[in-house]
Amino acid sequence: MQKITTVFFDCYNVLCTPPLFGWVKKYLPADFTYTSDILEMIVKYDLGDVPEEEILRLLCVYEGKQRSLEEIKEEVREGGIVLEDALIIAKALKEKGFRVGLLSNGNREFFDRKTFAERPDFKDLFDPLIISSDVHIVKPDAAIFTYALETANAVAQETLFIDDSLVNIEASIALGIHGVLYTTPEKLVEDLKQYDIYI
Repeated sequence: MQKITTVFFDCYNVLCTPPLFGWVKKYLPADFTYTSDILEMIVKYDLGDVPEEEILRLLCVYEGKQRSLEEIKEEVREGGIVLEDALIIAKALKEKGFRVGLLSNGNREFFDRKTFAERPDFKDLFDPLIISSDVHIVKPDAAIFTYALETANAVAQETLFIDDSLVNIEASIALGIHGVLYTTPEKLVEDLKQYDIYI
């Protein structure tokens, strides 16, 4: 096995709490189901093709109650909270000399308004920092992984991708990138050992 030189992290559910999906889980009924129009809108949002307000307008009414757009927007901002234990691992990897990048589906508008504003150390940690809305490609499209490799000047066989989505991991592996399915910080530390990476 070639030595790993570059490590890419997914953001939501790995390094940060998810803003939109977290809001749905917290504020909507347990039996809430995503309609096709909401799912399509989320993809467009992650692609940078629609503003956040268009998704939130679809969610303004539930359980027969009218919710204001501003109210939901503030509640969505409760997401995007940095998960410190995973961030510590990313920082440790960088300190050990690995190139550490971020490869996330999401919208730059939210990152800038929330996570980057509150935690500039988070933004400064990752190079490259790739957000789907900036490149108009979303995971698991192979093109975003290829773009990440090119941007990092990295070789697939020397690159590790960490994500909580099996579909995304499988897409990266298909391109020759090593993949680790994220569940907990403790499990990630153990999984890294198979690549002779010790935190």
